[in-house]
Amino acid sequence: KDLILLVSDTNQDEITRILALWSLEGIKHYDAKLMRALLATQSDNLRREAVRSLQSFSLSADLLANLLQGPSKDNNPMVRSQVLRTLDAVHTASAETIGLLVAACNPPLGGNSMGGAYERNFERYLARKALENYPKELLCFVKSSKSSQYNTSNLIWASQALPKEEREQVFVDLWKKSDQKDLDEP
Repeated sequence: KDLILLVSDTNQDEITRILALWSLEGIKHYDAKLMRALLATQSDNLRREAVRSLQSFSLSADLLANLLQGPSKDNNPMVRSQVLRTLDAVHTASAETIGLLVAACNPPLGGNSMGGAYERNFERYLARKALENYPKELLCFVKSSKSSQYNTSNLIWASQALPKEEREQVFVDLWKKSDQKDLDEP
């Protein structure tokens, strides 16, 4: 209880709160109300650490997806990339977690500058790396009606995580449905 109060205390400095969170994580104590508050805090580092800590608890894929919806769209690229690392580390997936990963497979931005293009490319890499852990779930997702909510280019990038035969068939199917015949990504 003291650790929960310490992590929750906004008068404490960020480092103290993070150390208390690590302690809760170490004893495998998950507090739903606390985690929701930490995922919404103004502190970028505390939000990132809250996302990272979720991999230490045995949460269902659906609960994890629900918790990570907001952080997956965070303004801070370190928080967004930690969402992808957490989804990679948990080794459990649902259609909703696959959806978060596919959403992170946005087309690359030009250049390699920090603050935009670099982060986008890194997030694409992390998303595809995580998707490699979930080929069955990814294939089901791509074949489901849920996939129609995502850009074809995201789905094509994500499908590169599938085994060769399935990847090629998914690509052909997506290409046929696509209005974007100018997709030129290798």
